[in-house]
Order: sequence, then C-alpha cells, then structure tokens
Amino acid sequence: MDTQHDSYEQLQTAQWKTHEEYEYSNLKPATSFDLNLSLHIGFRNAIDWANRVDGFRSLKVRERKCVVGEFGVGFILIDQAFKSANSSSENIWVLQNSTGVHSFSESFGEDSEYAIGQLYT
Repeated sequence: MDTQHDSYEQLQTAQWKTHEEYEYSNLKPATSFDLNLSLHIGFRNAIDWANRVDGFRSLKVRERKCVVGEFGVGFILIDQAFKSANSSSENIWVLQNSTGVHSFSESFGEDSEYAIGQLYT
C-alpha cells in the first residue's frame, strides 16, 4: 500500500509541475487556447492516473474512454476548484495555467437568475 501511495504522490507532484510550466505570474482572462490547454492537461492527468490502476489496460477501448472521460472531468474540476478557492480574486474560476474565467452569472447582472433558468428549461 505504501508503494502505491508513494507512486500516486509522485504522480500528483509531477502533474503540478506540469501545470506550473504553463502558469502565468499574474491572473489574466482566459482565451480559447487556455480552455483547450486546461482540457488537455486534465485528460492527460486522467490517462496518467488510469494507467497506474491495475486492470485499466485490459479494458476494452470504449471502457477505457469512459473511465478517462469521467476522471478527466474530475481532474479538471478538482484542480480548478483548488486554484479558485486559493485565489484572492472573487467570482473568477481559475484554470490550471492561472488564467481566469469570470463568473457566468455576473455577466447577466440583475437578470442572472432568469437567464440561468432559461438554460435549463
């Protein structure tokens, strides 16, 4: 168990170093490139993680894609939520490379509840 734990700890450390390679020193607005980069990093992290799980490689291609899809989204959300929670900027969702996306609801002002409600009807 300790060896497996150490392996995952080393993986996490390596993944954070990868994020740092793409980081900007100051928070700036995210571009489409930044969004694509964040998706790429998240799914790459999920693939690296999944390859360390016994039995992953023996799954059928479709099953591997499902696993990576689920965990890729999870890796993306956890990394970004951690960065956002530790950011001094309010109402900004921080991506892995320290670019930010302003809160969706802010862009609608007083009509935000109505606008968001329209998305789900």
